Amino acid sequence: MIPRRTALLAALAIVALPAAQAAAQTLDEVKAAAAKEGKVVWYDSLPRAEGDAILAEFQKAFPFIKTAEYLEVPGAAKTARITQESRAGGPTADVTLDGPASGMRHAESGFLHKVDWKSLGVETSKDRTPNEYLIAITTPLFGILYNTNKVKDDEAPKTYDELVDAKWSGRIGTWSRAIGFVILAADLGEEKTTALVQKFSALKPKLYRSTYAAAQSVGAGEVDVIYGIYHTALPTIEKGAPVKWRFLEPVPVGPLYGVLLKFGKNPNAGKLLLAWLGSKDGALAYEKVAKRGNPFIPETETAKMLKGRKISMFDSETEVAKAQWYNDLEAKFGRMLQGR
Repeated sequence: MIPRRTALLAALAIVALPAAQAAAQTLDEVKAAAAKEGKVVWYDSLPRAEGDAILAEFQKAFPFIKTAEYLEVPGAAKTARITQESRAGGPTADVTLDGPASGMRHAESGFLHKVDWKSLGVETSKDRTPNEYLIAITTPLFGILYNTNKVKDDEAPKTYDELVDAKWSGRIGTWSRAIGFVILAADLGEEKTTALVQKFSALKPKLYRSTYAAAQSVGAGEVDVIYGIYHTALPTIEKGAPVKWRFLEPVPVGPLYGVLLKFGKNPNAGKLLLAWLGSKDGALAYEKVAKRGNPFIPETETAKMLKGRKISMFDSETEVAKAQWYNDLEAKFGRMLQGR
């Protein structure tokens, strides 16, 4: 049996072949075929209302897509569902979004179509289109949210060392998944990040199943500070809760990529949706609704917020090559946060 890391590297090597090896269709050809399909199906973890709103904008751009169906599927359940449906030969969604390692596991399993992004008019680059399976769509940005009734601006953490100060013991919280800390290891390295997580864990943080809930908890004054995600803090901020957001540097950035599922029934409409989401117009539409944008498209607010800041990010090739290490580190940090 081929070790998973070796198989993933082999998959990445295959997709690094010249773009001509993907099915080359012009944008006009894809539009014509998509019009015949007339439908697209998207699985993702965005709230249903947000997914529907993004697809409504897509249909304005391509009105011949008469039916655009969004199914809200939580992250872990999404992978299991796509795997089960694909093994059965479909049908499954036409598109989904995922991290590069997870996306390439689908490719390794034979669940994805290759796409010649350039032929669809996509502005290609190592970051935006790292291979014939992946196209960058959006990213979460990590930082802190604090309650201004309980923490003064000059008292709120400005660095990671200040984040793990003993004064926050029993006053701090975070997501139960340690993804933000794992991404931080891209800049700090595993040893320093592990030491940081140990100190954070010693504060006995309150753990939340979602970063939306964590932000709401800060707004309600249940904890004073959380280490969370920017776009999931915005609903609490926009409701007028006594909270403020702050980025700590380096800012962990974990891009999510769109993929075209082989056992979806509408591959051309799926290509069109992914190409649109990966374009400036699609990125701006997505960000307007979901409040998180594409860091590689300079017109997005996300790219503007990151400009001039030090970031911590694994490139897609590294994340794929180190997928097992990445997953093991997340599990390790998760156990540490739970005090185990």
